[in-house]
Amino acid sequence: MSTSATNPTGSSAAQAPGSRAPREAAIALALAASGLGAFALFARRSGAGAAAAAAAGAAFALFFIPCVLLSVRPWRAGLRAWLAPAPRLRSGGLWILALLAYAGYAAACHALVPAELLRLAVYGIAVIVVGGGLRPASAVPLADPSRPGPPAFPARLPFLAALLVFWLPAEFRLVGGLRLPAGAAQAFDATHLALFALGLLVFVVQAHVPRVGYTFALSRRDLAHAAVGLAAFAALAIPLGLASGFIRPGGPHLGPLERAVSALAIYLGVACPEEVLFRGLIQNFLERSWPGRGGRAAALALASLVFGAAHLDEPPRPDLRYALLATLAGLAYGWVWMRTRRATASALTHAAVDFLWMHLFGGVRTA
Repeated sequence: MSTSATNPTGSSAAQAPGSRAPREAAIALALAASGLGAFALFARRSGAGAAAAAAAGAAFALFFIPCVLLSVRPWRAGLRAWLAPAPRLRSGGLWILALLAYAGYAAACHALVPAELLRLAVYGIAVIVVGGGLRPASAVPLADPSRPGPPAFPARLPFLAALLVFWLPAEFRLVGGLRLPAGAAQAFDATHLALFALGLLVFVVQAHVPRVGYTFALSRRDLAHAAVGLAAFAALAIPLGLASGFIRPGGPHLGPLERAVSALAIYLGVACPEEVLFRGLIQNFLERSWPGRGGRAAALALASLVFGAAHLDEPPRPDLRYALLATLAGLAYGWVWMRTRRATASALTHAAVDFLWMHLFGGVRTA
């Protein structure tokens, strides 16, 4: 390949992954510091004292820091090499150690609920056992054969089994219990961060699913596509939402710092996990299941319908307006991912939609 050729992500092929590592690392560390600072602010405002806030911050870091640092490719590769001799045993050990650390913290706060942690432990081990068998198989053809081929995609049936074991218990809220600060009346539910870290460990690190696009080192082209996706969705969804009565002007009165914390929390805590799941895994899988002309469009449509249907269980249940708008949002997010191959780029569009909904249209749920 010529060094001037363009790869599917829009960057120069001469820009090898190793050359991006320092930028990826710097951005990841900055996001890690920002996230920890935002949580510290939340913990203090929830009424926790300095010592309690520090302990809660340490527990938060257990699940949040891996979600950010695993965006750095060399660090992922190092962890993958360490896991390789015994992937299930070592991944399971990491999961249990993290939960035991949280259990010790919650017990010290007199807020330990053993049944919830046991259920979470069993769920994680099930995901690791099923996902631990994923190995890249022969490459599945892409819908667009003119593009350079990615690393081999895992075999379809084992991948689908691992995906369902990971997704469905979380979707139906069968697992939970990681509240921070533990025992506080106003607590942050860190369960989704723990599940996100688990998903990254199994699918992105261990199985090395190609073209998930989990990197925060985005190009100007990635940002431009994210902005186009936001504009296209807003042009359709705002009039439709207002006409249906699903949204209405208004929102909380917050200062700049609170809005910045909210934007960061939405991006890292909601948008990135959902985009890795629905675009990086589900839409990605569907594309490789339907190679040939029209396969990418079909994958985009079906993944968007699945995304919309996943919002039917949000209270009040079911709200078909919510599902419709979420499906349209899924089309926008999926288009951004399809153009950039960056789940973190489609997450920018996703986070912007949720932020505008919450702060301009009084939304309390995310799409």
